Amino acid sequence: MLERLLYTLLLSSCLLPGGVSASEPFSTVPQTRNPAPAQASVTDALVTHHNSIANQELRLPAQIRWMSEQYPPYNYIDPEDQPQGIAVDMLVALWKQLNIPAQPLEFLPWARSYATLLSEPHTALFSMTYTPAREKLFRFVGPIIHTRVVLLAPRSAQLQITSPRDINALNIGVVRDDIGESLLEELGVTPKQIIYSNQADNLVQLLHRGRVDAIAYSDDVAVWNMLKANIDPQDYENVFTLLEGQLGFAFHAQTPTPWLDQLQGALAQLEASGEADQIRQRHLHHSAATTPATATNDPASNLPSLDPASQVQDSSRPPRLE
Repeated sequence: MLERLLYTLLLSSCLLPGGVSASEPFSTVPQTRNPAPAQASVTDALVTHHNSIANQELRLPAQIRWMSEQYPPYNYIDPEDQPQGIAVDMLVALWKQLNIPAQPLEFLPWARSYATLLSEPHTALFSMTYTPAREKLFRFVGPIIHTRVVLLAPRSAQLQITSPRDINALNIGVVRDDIGESLLEELGVTPKQIIYSNQADNLVQLLHRGRVDAIAYSDDVAVWNMLKANIDPQDYENVFTLLEGQLGFAFHAQTPTPWLDQLQGALAQLEASGEADQIRQRHLHHSAATTPATATNDPASNLPSLDPASQVQDSSRPPRLE
């Protein structure tokens, strides 16, 4: 019954007013028609029409302005000035799934990109941590990987954090407009206790040089930047977990749903095929599937083991825009 109804609706969509086929000249003389060829003609027309619409929709995401930041191992520019990272490789794979040519990537300071995403349609920013507040401001495709935002402090300080009141007694470094700053604000940490940096490599230097008591940042990204700066991550520990969350691609609030549905569907295919986890493993020593789903505020929590030198170069990188 459903199939008959669908066919009736589809057939009527291919007729001119009055039930005259668009492929036939108008005539008041009854004409003998062979039902089988007519059905085949209608079906072919519907398939052609559907493919035409699909091809138009698949070209739409190419209009998006893609923005990112230095946030290794998720997204960053390598020493050869090429975009790299888990999110970059995921995005390239999504483009391939949808037959979208590689698009330029703009690596900008986070605060600038964030403001652009709020105000300009057809923009996207990655990687962004999901939060209830952000999901009211933006639309997301993802998640692509688990993330943990923590307070990192020197082990030698032996900090004991049991409540937000303890945090308010510290000078804490953050990247401006990053998730770490947002989480501290939600906990009621006063602005005078927050020390701002423009990017992660400067942030870990603030901690290493004793300019701050702790930093609020993704543990993966902090460790990566420590290793890059020849700072031993084992000298630092997680004294408080601010958030267990997920990273994804954030889009302007007015981004059309069909665009997002296509990208989300392509991501589901990457996950089902195992390609998504292969991408994660190329950038991490362990599979994201083995990353604990939850963590505690245990100061002895192990930090991730990452090696910037272990990254694999890919010749098919999207171009970078300054």
